[in-house]
Amino acid sequence: MALTGRYSASPQTVGENNEVELLTDAQGRIVTTIAAGSAVLGSVSISQTTPGTTDSVTVATAQGAGATIGTTADAVVAAGAVGTLSAKLRRVTQALDDLRTEEGQKTTYSATIVGLAIAAAATDIFTIIGSATTTVRIRRVAFSGLATAASATPVVLIKRSVADTLGTSTAPVAVPHDSTNAAATAVVRAYTANPTLGTTIAPMQARRITLTTAAGAIPNVPTVIELAIRGEQGIVLRGIAEQLALNFNGATVAGAVLDIDVTWTEEA
Repeated sequence: MALTGRYSASPQTVGENNEVELLTDAQGRIVTTIAAGSAVLGSVSISQTTPGTTDSVTVATAQGAGATIGTTADAVVAAGAVGTLSAKLRRVTQALDDLRTEEGQKTTYSATIVGLAIAAAATDIFTIIGSATTTVRIRRVAFSGLATAASATPVVLIKRSVADTLGTSTAPVAVPHDSTNAAATAVVRAYTANPTLGTTIAPMQARRITLTTAAGAIPNVPTVIELAIRGEQGIVLRGIAEQLALNFNGATVAGAVLDIDVTWTEEA
């Protein structure tokens, strides 16, 4: 083994007081050579019979257990109580790949409405309907607004198994986060007159939105609902019947206008 240098070790008890000394000349260069074969460095042994083929390092612990790390296949790595070292590395690599795929590669869209004038006794004011060809996962909903007088009004995210009908609405444009994405297949609607409500599965999130006045001293801070930031599923819509609705809980707020946006992914 063409290591240039000499190492000395003075282990008293394995795992304790092990010392490794590297000997150099006056210019700081390593001055001796360890021959090919096996050399013990405290509790670490290095074995090299054929360079590039049988190189390995065996690491021992104070309890006598250890692992051999080599250049050959996974079988060289000794199994421990929780699996081989290479298996652990594969799991870490897979987790990183999964995270990248989850957060950076999915086809993603956003849609927004600015200054939505909602109805009196408003119910569903903003909805997203699922797709016949993709699985839609809602990632984020944000909203803020102004009113004639400042107020704190409850709003609810409701999942429906049958989508709303009728009412007066516009369809905000679904903008792809990557211009090479296919056109979105989910449908977003913003209502100025209440729709006929579809079938409710259940409310899923609730917030109290602070509506401020245009000239008021209270800052207008958007309410943001993040739906998939801790590893949980986003809200999933399957098929064109399922819908997620932002519902104003039947409130009447004079002069209320809202800014709302939604972000979602679509998977085949």
